[in-house]
Amino acid sequence: MTKKSIALGIFMITLGLSASAQRLLSLSDCMQIAEENALTLKQARITIENAEIGLREAKMARLPRVNGSVGAGLQFGRTIDPTTNDFGTSEIGYNSVSLSGGMSLFNGGFINSSIRQGKYDLEAAKLNGQDIYNNLGLTLSTIFLQAMLAEDQLANARRQVRATEEQYEQSKKLADAGVIPVNDLLDIEAQLALNQQNVFVAEGNVEVSMLTLVQLLELDASEEIRLVRPEVELPTTDPMSFSMEELYQTALGSQPSIKANDFRLKSAEERITQARSSGLPQLSLFGGLSSNWSSLGVSVAGFSDTQVPIEIVDGNGQSFNFFIPQQVPIFEDQLYLDQLNQNFGQNVGVSLSVPIFNGLSTKYNVQRARLGAKNQKLVNNQQRQQLKTDVQSALIQARTSKLAYYAAEKSMNAARTAYENSEKRFALGTINTLELNTSRNLKDRAEIDLLNAKYQYIFNMKVLDFYMGKGLTLD
Repeated sequence: MTKKSIALGIFMITLGLSASAQRLLSLSDCMQIAEENALTLKQARITIENAEIGLREAKMARLPRVNGSVGAGLQFGRTIDPTTNDFGTSEIGYNSVSLSGGMSLFNGGFINSSIRQGKYDLEAAKLNGQDIYNNLGLTLSTIFLQAMLAEDQLANARRQVRATEEQYEQSKKLADAGVIPVNDLLDIEAQLALNQQNVFVAEGNVEVSMLTLVQLLELDASEEIRLVRPEVELPTTDPMSFSMEELYQTALGSQPSIKANDFRLKSAEERITQARSSGLPQLSLFGGLSSNWSSLGVSVAGFSDTQVPIEIVDGNGQSFNFFIPQQVPIFEDQLYLDQLNQNFGQNVGVSLSVPIFNGLSTKYNVQRARLGAKNQKLVNNQQRQQLKTDVQSALIQARTSKLAYYAAEKSMNAARTAYENSEKRFALGTINTLELNTSRNLKDRAEIDLLNAKYQYIFNMKVLDFYMGKGLTLD
């Protein structure tokens, strides 16, 4: 095996490894990656989860509230025995336990309003997440198309270099034979250098577009990717057939951001109901269990017999003593659980709170809530007006880009025909290399303009699809 064959084999293996290291990505692949990695979508999921928690919390407000407490301590000096309520000066250790609960029976509709508001906030959060996803898809489609355009421009620039190299080789032979002047060969050499420069610029544009795509997908900047290019055809839908008003009405019904703001308005209106509820009577049910223990607590363990002396004085002043039998209780420290059981108490009741005067806070809260609802209405109207402006602009741009594409196509066909004629005339010697190069530059410029017009037309039609609520694909 020759050294040349070995070197070629090593080059092919290296090229294969480099290609295998590249990550192939279609537009749908990019959307899946963005859905997992995009920070804006992660934030939207957190917002949705937070809204779900808020709704669950609002629903739980209907249930009773139950709380328990335990306390223990040591009392000194003149204190009250918590088990007997008698005053004493002994050192007393004590322990108390209680369980209390309450339930709102009527609170001016605050709980029901909070639940409705929680549902509206959750729907708004979900729609906002969908809007972020749709806008991310539109951005990805734009960058993906830009990357495809950059690759096509690079391929076109390389074709121009190859064509100029072939012309240079032919012209060099003619110049060596004295058929054409050396200056013509220098003109072609200058044109070749310019075309090679265009290749370098196009390669840089491809790298920049790929880097932009990688950054948007939150991938490692060092990771090399290659696009899975779909067969992008010209739009079959004629933008001239669209009605501005019909397109706007379709956008109103399909754009999640519009629906999200409608739910935000409903949420703001619920705040008015909640503000009013603070000025209405509040009826609640309550109940509790309690007990306590004291270190002074005792119980009767038994009785002992004793004689109690009684002294009686008669009318002569003579005293007589006699004894009365009596049982005296024997005390012992009462057991902890026995004392808790003995001191166990319960309570249940209904509480009614009627606001009379609270510094007009309810009135001001209602006014603030109404202003919040009015402001949300203005936001909704402003967004609808902005959507109408965007839809009108998108439709105008789509119509303009269609006309621009077909004009660029005619210009390219004319420039290509002119260049073919120039080649024939150059072969006959009726024009020089400068004129030939001028004709080629016009053709090359027309091809680039046609590429730009094609991708601009495709993108503008995708924007119309976006406003019509269609999925963003390039297939």
